[in-house]
Amino acid sequence: MKILLGVDTSPHASETVSQVCRMSWPRGTSVRVLSVVGPTEPQYAPQPHVLAAVAGNLAMIEAQQMAIHEELIERTEETLRRAGLDVVGEIAYGDPRHVLVETARSHGVELVVVGFHAHSGFAQLVAGSVASYVVTHAPCNVLVVHRDQAEAGS
Repeated sequence: MKILLGVDTSPHASETVSQVCRMSWPRGTSVRVLSVVGPTEPQYAPQPHVLAAVAGNLAMIEAQQMAIHEELIERTEETLRRAGLDVVGEIAYGDPRHVLVETARSHGVELVVVGFHAHSGFAQLVAGSVASYVVTHAPCNVLVVHRDQAEAGS
């Protein structure tokens, strides 16, 4: 079985990894761990002199984000290997919703596993839900680990 596990830097992302470790998988199951670094460029068109002034800061932020995601992938790979799973880690750039769906499609994934942590009100409206998007657009089954269920150990 080919599994795509989406992880992020949220405090409860490890709960999703733990859920995968607790489950029984068929022999030969492989897990592709994917962490997506979102865009760091301004979401508006600043004047050229403003863009030049912030370019160095954006590069520094991107390098810091990359280091954080590399550490996350390494930690997750180690945890999954200890659980007896074949693991490959990957970092990608872009919108996590689209990257997860496209990665599932391009790698012939049979199951996508993502976490869900409810945002409320305006945050949900603006951010949207990665899990909701993946559920409705993935070319395969999707397991959503809800934060409250993971906390209860279910």
